[in-house]
Amino acid sequence: MTAAQAVERLGALAGLRGRAVVDHAPVAVLTFASVLALASNDGGYFPSEWGWSTVALAWVCAIAIVLGRGAALVREDRVLLGILAAITAWTAASALWADAVQAPVLEVERTLVYVVLLGAILVMARVGSAGAMVAGAALAGVLVSGFALVTRLRPDLFGLYDDPVAHGRLYQPLGYWNALGIFTAMTAALCLGAAMRARTPWIRMAGAAALPAVVSTLFFTFSRGSMMTLAIGVGVSLALDSDRLRSLAIALALAPWVVVAVGDARLQGALARGGAGVHAASSEGRPLLLVIALCAAASGATMWAVGVAERRVTFGSAVRRAYLAALAVAGLAILAGAIAVYGSPPHMVSRVRHALEAKGPAKDVNQNVRLETLSLNGRPMLWRSALADVGDHPVLGSGAGTFEQYWNEHRPRNYVARDAHSLYLERLAEQGPLGLVLVLALVLYPIAVAVRLRRDPVVLTALGAFVAFALHAGFDWDWEMPAVVSLGLVLAAAILVAARSELPRPLPTTARTGLVAVLVLVGAVSFVGGVGNQAVSASGDAADRGDYAKAASEARIATSWAPWSDQGWVALGAALVGEGKRDEAAAALRTATRKDPYDWIAWRRLADVTIDPERIHALRMSAELNPKATRRSLGHEDRVRLGLTGNR
Repeated sequence: MTAAQAVERLGALAGLRGRAVVDHAPVAVLTFASVLALASNDGGYFPSEWGWSTVALAWVCAIAIVLGRGAALVREDRVLLGILAAITAWTAASALWADAVQAPVLEVERTLVYVVLLGAILVMARVGSAGAMVAGAALAGVLVSGFALVTRLRPDLFGLYDDPVAHGRLYQPLGYWNALGIFTAMTAALCLGAAMRARTPWIRMAGAAALPAVVSTLFFTFSRGSMMTLAIGVGVSLALDSDRLRSLAIALALAPWVVVAVGDARLQGALARGGAGVHAASSEGRPLLLVIALCAAASGATMWAVGVAERRVTFGSAVRRAYLAALAVAGLAILAGAIAVYGSPPHMVSRVRHALEAKGPAKDVNQNVRLETLSLNGRPMLWRSALADVGDHPVLGSGAGTFEQYWNEHRPRNYVARDAHSLYLERLAEQGPLGLVLVLALVLYPIAVAVRLRRDPVVLTALGAFVAFALHAGFDWDWEMPAVVSLGLVLAAAILVAARSELPRPLPTTARTGLVAVLVLVGAVSFVGGVGNQAVSASGDAADRGDYAKAASEARIATSWAPWSDQGWVALGAALVGEGKRDEAAAALRTATRKDPYDWIAWRRLADVTIDPERIHALRMSAELNPKATRRSLGHEDRVRLGLTGNR
């Protein structure tokens, strides 16, 4: 079979014929490859990934513009791209008033990944491509979720189970349990949407079959926020569904298999506790993997049976009325049970408020306990700090990427955090009211378009997952995880593509030329940033191996390619200390503190390689920028000299 015949065969399975395969396959491949690649590389979290991702996507987008005769951008596309471009421009502008430029520059480098990805998807999409885009993203999500689940159930195959931070919460391959949680929640919403609304029987069966495994992965992240936003997202899509009773009936028919899989997972203690060990986890995981596989097969078979029943059985108005009555009775029973257990609605609100502020469960306990609490795990403290930052910088904000600096200086206790755990509050603190308005427009515009197109089944499916993403971003650092944002952008783009009711006018030659020129510029800027970030990362890796000569060499590359940043100089200082060249290390770290006078780590390391009075000055600067961490790292005499003997 030739490659062309293989593509034709796959297109036929997806319900596509002839020209449709050629039109829709490229954008489906792009969405699949982008989401999968970013998720497989620690979620794309580290700066070393951003430059190369942007360069690759810019190249793909430029090729699509040059060679794609049907490349077009309709009004809705231009609006969303314009919003994201404005976010990037405002982020870059914040370098003018930020204390140092390197944090805004890094934020721009990450945001460029999002801009170019969205642009490439919209340029490559054609009328009718929305379903293929969602399918590509869903397939990538299922593969990532499946891999994550196998690492939990069969850790003996990978030689890993847990790390000291995760405490039993599943986090691979994204590197953060809540990021994996919302990623799998969005994937689960897509799978359920496919089961409820896809036109092709095998797609409905595939979506149903994937649900037990994907939801089991979500369960092992123990991410309560992701579970909650999944329920809300699916609820919103059902509320807008004109055939909501049928869709709800399908969800209820598939629910038992998800419940069996998750219920069995909940009973496995070693799989829910950090430090249980590879052998104990594998012993429980092997039979659970079989249970989940059987539930997947049963869920797919149930969907097949539902399809057969729909073709052969017609339900009259009496059955529909009975169904509605049963749903009403079930809802009233749930409400009555909640009141009986938790008290009146005002009492419930009071209990919820106290539970949100309560201290979370101990990290080393069975993680099932987390699912029984509502604790926000310190987030209110971070949110209050972000609001305090807003009070100090009410108009323009403190500058993109600067929350960590503000937090280190003002935090009430020694709690390590880089982000405010809320995209919206952090954007308000760092970039002022305009920054908040722009990011709200980015998430609300696709939702508004989706509400207008709510009769489209693909739009409803994408909307459920996108709502989950938009809500979850309000109480975690999803924006800093490109794998999660890329999945959200694919869904937003699919909604906009579904709005293309007729063949749009192709981009004129002048517009193509201008866009390609912009992409070349963006690619060049991202390449420079990518080389610098990669060199910093390589220097750190070499230092960890004890290869300090290599670490110093890579650090010097970083100082050349990212002259605005102090990170190359900090890495160079660490490498020179490893080589025993303390004087040269001190010189490098002095340069780092000039590049960024607000980097407490640079000051602390400078103190380690200098003598009084320079050492005391460096310690004092470090203490002003991060009193909690500096105090913990000093001896009693130094704490007395710096006035850090109290609770400060």
